[in-house]
Amino acid sequence: MQNDWQLKLSPSSPLYHQMRSPLRLHLLAIFVNEPTRVYDAASLSQKAGILVRDIIACLSPMILEEIIEEVPIPGGRGYRLRNGGEGGLLEQVDKILKDNSQIVERYSTVRDKYFSGVIGTDEKMKIVFEMIHTIARTDATVMIIGETGTGKELVANAIHELSPRSLKPFLAVNCATLPENLFESEMFGYEKGAFTGAYNRKIGRFEQANGGTLLLDEIGDLSLSNQVKLLRALQNKTIERLGGGQSIKIDVRLIAATNRSLDEMIRNGEFREDLYYRVNVFPILIPSLRERPSDIPVLATHFLQQHNQQNFGEPWAKQFQDAALYRLQAYHWPGNVRELENVVIRLALTAKSTEITASEVDRMIDGFRSAAAQSELKSVRLEDVEKQHIRRVLRANSWNIKKTAEALGISRVTLYKKMKEYDLQKDASGG
Repeated sequence: MQNDWQLKLSPSSPLYHQMRSPLRLHLLAIFVNEPTRVYDAASLSQKAGILVRDIIACLSPMILEEIIEEVPIPGGRGYRLRNGGEGGLLEQVDKILKDNSQIVERYSTVRDKYFSGVIGTDEKMKIVFEMIHTIARTDATVMIIGETGTGKELVANAIHELSPRSLKPFLAVNCATLPENLFESEMFGYEKGAFTGAYNRKIGRFEQANGGTLLLDEIGDLSLSNQVKLLRALQNKTIERLGGGQSIKIDVRLIAATNRSLDEMIRNGEFREDLYYRVNVFPILIPSLRERPSDIPVLATHFLQQHNQQNFGEPWAKQFQDAALYRLQAYHWPGNVRELENVVIRLALTAKSTEITASEVDRMIDGFRSAAAQSELKSVRLEDVEKQHIRRVLRANSWNIKKTAEALGISRVTLYKKMKEYDLQKDASGG
């Protein structure tokens, strides 16, 4: 006679199919490997390679179905497999894993490339992972430097999730999209009646993130006046809401991020040196995707599986041919990981069969190159082309006005006018 668990987890039951989610299978495999061990969410996060909040979200329905049980542990909650006894739950879960061994193996292979939600096998990324692990347990201010689309917010989130502040808020503010005149009201908040339209008190981002982590993305886009206001808040560890006279203490771990050279901005008077040293305590440089090409197949496979699962319910509903992955790996990806994800989703939507071919990748990338070239042509002004051409001819003739004018087919008077108009001057290096 079949026991309750054999019926509940039989291949014909709805619960059996719910357990076939790759992440649930991956977690079940971890529990079955050591069925008596109690795991906390942080250790499961490390083993499964995803963020703590995603682990808890995945475990919640499994707890309701009485497959996983919560166990009190010092400082929080622990989780372990609920053992149904001989012939019970452990045996049935093991059978589910064997029935879906291919999914478990494939999913585990991809998840092994993760570090708290960030994917990478390249040596440069391993250095980033080590830096995240080193700094996460401290309260030091971090500066994340990387091109647009490299995953700076993911790295910031990973630092937060691995820190003692992980149960407190994580807030991200994009400074590039924050209007200059709204900086104070957005970051510090305001009191009712502080200005026209302030009908109620608003809590600013610093207060919202109190006890947790605040990411200031693209910090280089802040105006100098707002840099001063930010520096004052960081130095004093207090803020004042607009229209309020009370200083409010803040306990926030700050992470800043930028795709710009702040050193150069300091030299040009565009970024305050004192703020730079305040936020650049522990810099982490994120490599561009073209600097870690070995990660492209792993990332592309992950994005495709993610799309498949969301739209088809099966992570391997569509797959890349090996040649298609080679094509993706050969492209330089100016938009980095974000661009790769968009391309993978478009390929998944337009692929004519379950396998994405190299020719389909070629057509997609060629289309991008053509669009980029057209966009570049539309954005270039005639004046810019003329300026660059005159500069090149001047350099070729060692800035000899007579020879340059003859080469250009214009008079020396016209050349002088053009040089003045375009502010063309010989620099110290002779260029």
